[in-house]
Amino acid sequence: MDSPGNTHLDVPPLTLTLSPGYEGEGTRPRHVSRFTFESRFSPAFTLAEMSVSLFVIGVIVVTVGSSMTLMLRAAANNRNPLVSGSTSGASTSAQAAVARGATDMLVADLKVATGVTTSSSGGGLTATLIVPGRYGSNTTETIVYSWTGAGASLMRKLNSSTAVSIADNVQSFSLPTLTRTVGTGTAAAEGSVTQLIAPAGSTPTNSALTATAWAAEYFKPSAVSGATSWKITKVQVKLVGTNTGNVTVQIVPVDGANVPLSGGSLGSVSVAGSSIPTTAGYVDFVFATPISGLSPSQGYALVVSASASGTSVQYNSASTATGMSWTTSTNSGSTWVAPVTTSGMLANVFGTVTQ
Repeated sequence: MDSPGNTHLDVPPLTLTLSPGYEGEGTRPRHVSRFTFESRFSPAFTLAEMSVSLFVIGVIVVTVGSSMTLMLRAAANNRNPLVSGSTSGASTSAQAAVARGATDMLVADLKVATGVTTSSSGGGLTATLIVPGRYGSNTTETIVYSWTGAGASLMRKLNSSTAVSIADNVQSFSLPTLTRTVGTGTAAAEGSVTQLIAPAGSTPTNSALTATAWAAEYFKPSAVSGATSWKITKVQVKLVGTNTGNVTVQIVPVDGANVPLSGGSLGSVSVAGSSIPTTAGYVDFVFATPISGLSPSQGYALVVSASASGTSVQYNSASTATGMSWTTSTNSGSTWVAPVTTSGMLANVFGTVTQ
């Protein structure tokens, strides 16, 4: 049976004709006449094969066209109507879908979080989550959710990566804390204010501060090991300068490499440049509201910046302190150099520990 598209080879029966010869045992052999071998090639399709091929092509075209139509409709339906920053063209169901997706992502992160810290400023809210390490060799990861107020986007930032919007034009965002009493155990007790970290070393070096040149110190106090939580009430930093701009200290979460996370400040204090001594000395930065709820398993960064040039922060270039490391930024904290454990900022951190 021939299959479509194959070339036909028709071979007619062979004809073998013997010529009349001599009878008996003669000396002349019998003669065999010539025979012919004819073949016929047919390179064209038959009508039946062409009909079947056209039918198959028609089915493929209709199927592809239908698939493209469905994909375009799906893309239109899934387009986030809130990206433009206005809800005027967004259906209630579309807005609900966007909110539900953002909520599901936040809940999924909260389920595995080992520590949660929140701070509010200007009507906005920042929530910092510490979760088990899932990428590379990091033992922990830091996820920061930030929202600056009504109409702003809800941003999510993983470690030092760029923050991305998971919901636009958010009108309200809150993260209430739910507590539950289990058993009749002894209530946690908060200790008195004490010095949690101190510098160690004898090689002070100046690091100039400007609007873009910042300095930071990663620290994880050994005094909080095994605690329930801890808080920071005051920071002292050794400064020297003559500028008139403000100097600001922030407490910032860090990523798995102990690098400060941009946009994740837990609290900040500023002092006027006129209060900076012209001979190096410690300057107090007191937090009006202590930074509380800090995780004992997580270290943080003390970030120092200035609004104008003329001030320097001092650090030990041969530090012997443990659990601390020094780093700097040249672009206002967007990126940082790799932290150095053999250098340490001349800074003291004070706070309380809850056992």
